[in-house]
Amino acid sequence: MRNMTEEEILTQFLLDTHDLDILESMLNEFNPLSIMKVENYEIRHSNILSWLFDPSANHHLNDRVIKKFITEVILNNETVKIPFSIRDIYLADFSDAEIFREYKNIDILIKSELNKTLIIIENKIKSKESEGQLEKYFDIINREYAEYKIIPVLLTVYGDEPVGSERYITFSHESLYSIIKN
Repeated sequence: MRNMTEEEILTQFLLDTHDLDILESMLNEFNPLSIMKVENYEIRHSNILSWLFDPSANHHLNDRVIKKFITEVILNNETVKIPFSIRDIYLADFSDAEIFREYKNIDILIKSELNKTLIIIENKIKSKESEGQLEKYFDIINREYAEYKIIPVLLTVYGDEPVGSERYITFSHESLYSIIKN
């Protein structure tokens, strides 16, 4: 077997572009939000997330998105005290979850009567939370549902730390995208 010249190696590489095509397709993933020019609108994102979290929605994912979301929140925030263990989440049934949009100005509120659990999600794209906003939302829910476990989540593009609140757990859009993608 003869040795190939550099030109032959380069030619062979250029002709065998299967791996390059796969890489390019991964880098240029289809993004319908970008096509519709709504990728920077929190309300549109929150509407889509609400649909994904809804176990009775027509996506047929049942409570898997909620369970995976809570699991990833726990794993990404190991130093924060959360009223669930990973085991608890896998054994729980969130099929009864109700999703509320803009309940008392909270972007997304997930309520599971079966688990006596509420998940507060404040979704931020290009803005920061206003002073006292997160604590206000937590206090409202805590007063109304004192017997429930509350998981407060600040969802930002990069998982930014909340300003003025140590109760909220951080999570990034990138991490959420990974959940949805998988």
